[in-house]
Amino acid sequence: MKHTIIAVVVLVAALFSMMGCGTKSKVDTGKLESAFSSAEASVKSEVEKAIQAIKAEDLAGALTQLQKTYARAKLTEEQKQAIKEMVETLQKLIAEGATKSVEKAASETTKAVKDLPKK
Repeated sequence: MKHTIIAVVVLVAALFSMMGCGTKSKVDTGKLESAFSSAEASVKSEVEKAIQAIKAEDLAGALTQLQKTYARAKLTEEQKQAIKEMVETLQKLIAEGATKSVEKAASETTKAVKDLPKK
């Protein structure tokens, strides 16, 4: 029973640390910024929020903002393409981060279980 509790605690801690840490990778926002440089103010503002989220390593927040902008705004083909490419990039980075965190959590759980005192 103790083993299970410790394993769950370690796994939850690792998952929470993943959610707060974001990713260390740098995301190139140049194409997105360029595509929206002359957009109308409200659309440009929405995209700038997404770019700021990316720079703050809030990839999930940026992804949500871009999806909302894509669904609501009247966009040019260049702007649509820039959002599509950034969404794909963000989804890939989020998935990679989740995989790494799960692997780390599994490793830490295994180590924690091995380090438990034996009866």
